[in-house]
Amino acid sequence: MTDNEIIIDGLTSLKGEIDRACRVLQGDDKAELFALRDRIDSLIKSHSGKEE
Repeated sequence: MTDNEIIIDGLTSLKGEIDRACRVLQGDDKAELFALRDRIDSLIKSHSGKEE
């Protein structure tokens, strides 16, 4: 497994945990997690070479 694949795998797992947390949170906490999830998506794209 390459370094990028390891990074992508870890970020994808983290994103899944954030998605699960978002299901139970409300208000500002949920908004902050959505912003973090979007940042993680950006990191995944940059490490996989799939820039928008």
